[in-house]
Amino acid sequence: MTRLAPNSAVRWTALGITLALLASVSTLSLQAYAATPVPMPKPPPTARNVVPKNTALPAPAKPLSPDAASPAPAMQPATRQHAALPPPARKPIAPAAMAATASTSQADTEALENVIELVRKRKPVDASQLAQGIGDPVARKLAEWIILRSDDNGATVERYRAFLAANPSWPSQTFLRRRAEAALWDDHRDDDTVLGYFQNEKPLSAKGKFALAQALMARGDRSGAERHVRDAWRNDSISGDVETTALDLFGPFITPGDHKARMDLMLYGSDTDAALRAAKRLGAAQMALARARIGVTKKAGNAKALLDAVPSELHSDPGYMFARIQQLRRDERFAEAAQLMIAAPRDPARLHNLDEWWIERRLLSRKMLDVGEHRSAYLIARGAALPARDIYKTEQEFTAGWIALRFLKDPATAAQHFARIGVGSVNPTALARAG
Repeated sequence: MTRLAPNSAVRWTALGITLALLASVSTLSLQAYAATPVPMPKPPPTARNVVPKNTALPAPAKPLSPDAASPAPAMQPATRQHAALPPPARKPIAPAAMAATASTSQADTEALENVIELVRKRKPVDASQLAQGIGDPVARKLAEWIILRSDDNGATVERYRAFLAANPSWPSQTFLRRRAEAALWDDHRDDDTVLGYFQNEKPLSAKGKFALAQALMARGDRSGAERHVRDAWRNDSISGDVETTALDLFGPFITPGDHKARMDLMLYGSDTDAALRAAKRLGAAQMALARARIGVTKKAGNAKALLDAVPSELHSDPGYMFARIQQLRRDERFAEAAQLMIAAPRDPARLHNLDEWWIERRLLSRKMLDVGEHRSAYLIARGAALPARDIYKTEQEFTAGWIALRFLKDPATAAQHFARIGVGSVNPTALARAG
């Protein structure tokens, strides 16, 4: 891939970010933007294969003078002609959108570009020092936002908290909160600081949960500490070194069930190293299962052999069933895959990733339609545990209803599925399909 020269890359990066976050707050920039003429988009080309070959094309229209304007002729559907429209009038800029300063100076713009370059070179201290000299307050905030989003920036939790408190509407709020929690853990902050930080908000990350658990243990609240540790272990991304530290500190809190939940969670995602670490703590049988699932996910040539090597006592494990179904579908053994899917558990607590299960059901359901097994296709779609994402919830009910209506000729059953689309959802697609 061609790489821009550093100065060019920095300039374009700065320009993109500056336009995204400063366009609505810089008076001079806004006035310049409002005064800049915007070219009209090119009209779409005449539709092909619409006009018969023996149909003569209309003669080009003569340009009209301003004082001889007449109503536009009726548009011809066959040629999909589009009348040119005048550019829309620009709305006046609301006073509230104006910045406190008249403009961002050239010096501040160049300083912002240099901050971005220093961040790219992993020099956060130099970037922070340079950012302090930026005069424009919004440009200075933008520089701080860029620094706080960067890796290994050395920022304290107080610095993160100050920015979040002063800029609640800026992007990346959740990301910056996670970074603040990481600073609590990485900097080994005292218990009072940790407890004060989480006084009015819950931890979002594993490091935040571990920091809070450590502070709670120091205060004698072992049950509260255990709750946060197990929650992080079952649900959050954790690096290998943090896992080791957490096991040293909270080992008695973490059960084999927690290791199993972590293994399953990671196997539905992409962190196979974390999955193998969890499997290793559980023994040889779970290690065989983890390797088989990874082989299926990566479409390894020996995936079937790895599945066959999993001990029989684990063949009813939902994770094993998921991998076996995937492999059977890829091997075009659709009937066997369907039989196993229809028998699969539906308890969300056992499935770990409801969206991945629905995606597999959707793929298999369509394959069953392709081979004429309409009833099995419907049962597979209908039997899904409710997915987590709104778009998949909609898709699940719509797919089941569509199969019932189109292939089973059962409008009453289809109507029941369609009626559930969009219930409790704010997703535009869900609401549109719900009618």
